[in-house]
Amino acid sequence: MMDEARPNLMGYTRRMKRTNAIQLLAALLLVGLSVSCQDVDDALTAHSRPAATVGGQDLGTHSLGRIMAQAPIPDSGLNAAIAEQIARLWADYVILANLYLQPDTTQSIDFTPLLEEGRYFASLAVERYRNSVLDQNVDPTEDEVREYYNTRKPFTRLDLRRIVIPVPAGASEAARDSLYEEASVLRERLAGGADFVEVARERSADPPSERGVVLPFQGHESIPEVADSVMFSARPGEISPVFATNEAMLIFRVEQVRTPEYEAARQMTFDRMAEERATESQARTSDSLLASAQRAVPEGAPAAALRIASEAGMAEGAIPGSMPLVRFVGGSLTADELRQLFRVRPELRDGFALSEEDQIEGFLLELAADEVIVRAAEAGGFSPTDEEREQLQLSLAGQLAEIATGYSISHRFVTNPAFRIDVASESFLRGVLQAQRPVSWLAEFRFVLDPEYPSTIYERGAETAARLAVDLRDSTGQASEEQDPATDSENVEQPEGADPEHVG
Repeated sequence: MMDEARPNLMGYTRRMKRTNAIQLLAALLLVGLSVSCQDVDDALTAHSRPAATVGGQDLGTHSLGRIMAQAPIPDSGLNAAIAEQIARLWADYVILANLYLQPDTTQSIDFTPLLEEGRYFASLAVERYRNSVLDQNVDPTEDEVREYYNTRKPFTRLDLRRIVIPVPAGASEAARDSLYEEASVLRERLAGGADFVEVARERSADPPSERGVVLPFQGHESIPEVADSVMFSARPGEISPVFATNEAMLIFRVEQVRTPEYEAARQMTFDRMAEERATESQARTSDSLLASAQRAVPEGAPAAALRIASEAGMAEGAIPGSMPLVRFVGGSLTADELRQLFRVRPELRDGFALSEEDQIEGFLLELAADEVIVRAAEAGGFSPTDEEREQLQLSLAGQLAEIATGYSISHRFVTNPAFRIDVASESFLRGVLQAQRPVSWLAEFRFVLDPEYPSTIYERGAETAARLAVDLRDSTGQASEEQDPATDSENVEQPEGADPEHVG
């Protein structure tokens, strides 16, 4: 039976994870995107153009500009890109508020289109297919567990002091050799009796609080691979050789070696061996499938995929929908199919759009790999049952309800006679930006919500709002006290139980 917590997603999200609103805004601020210039007539209509609309509800450019100016956003962030992100967050709030006007809220939504096009059903089939590989006996014998324990000492803890001599990025081979010689001289001093703590305090690039102190290293994965075999066979008091990595030259002194008794570590060792064998078995199965699939990306496909992701209209008039972007035995992924994926999975589209063209080929091959495994899973009879489909529906309904909770939206709240969506939505934006608290985007849920609650973010409106935000900032970086009479929310009655500083 499927884990009821929530469904796993396909490989489409392995590289592009959902980003919450504040994190994305912060990332954009760091990029320092600039505001594009507008025509004179654009400025003349600034106050008549909304920044966003949802079902007849508008976010005015003046309101958005004032919210941005008053928020803790650096001056460099008062630009159209940030304005668009804030406007989209406002649209998400309004969509949820309208949704929760209905008494049955998220339970009434048919998530089937999202489950199918978003590959949730496929994801479950693949999970079951991969788990079937585990039906093969991967449990180690007692002798194998003991040999693994004696050979690997998997749960040994090393208490070490270290000296770190950093290697600058892009250092030449000659520069690396020079640093290695420098570290070797230090090592000879230490082997000759020099105080390790004093030398570490003088020469190590560790943070001052860590120079010369004892640091715990638990298990092999905590030690650089180049030092692994040496350090786990060392004894207390030994000075290590110089270990050269890409980032630094390292010298260690062993203070203590702590290895648990076999009986205490037996079950953990057994579990680790079984997990490693299962992973290897699954990888062999996947590799076999992909080797026979003969995946290939046609010339020009990465550029086309990047253009589809980057353009507002997804290049629908310029790139034929039947154009194959990646081929494999038995099928292909076309431009239209990629567009559909982008509609369902906006974070996937963002990942493509923000990548370099030479990365796109790898993304396309990964999408093809997912499709190959999906087809094998479905052909093997691992598609979800009706009961599992229902559980997935309930899981997505629960996830959407969690997002609404993060916005402090409930049926009781939005149906209160004192509730005003224009006041509440703008107060919500202020609260999020001032507190810099993370909230979730509606993301792929827009695919099933947009038909009933269509929203539009206006690029020109966002640009106008950004310019207004700049104008409202005075020389100290504070916002003007000017109020927009149309949206002045002072002395407006708030719904019972609402925070007057943060409605919603």
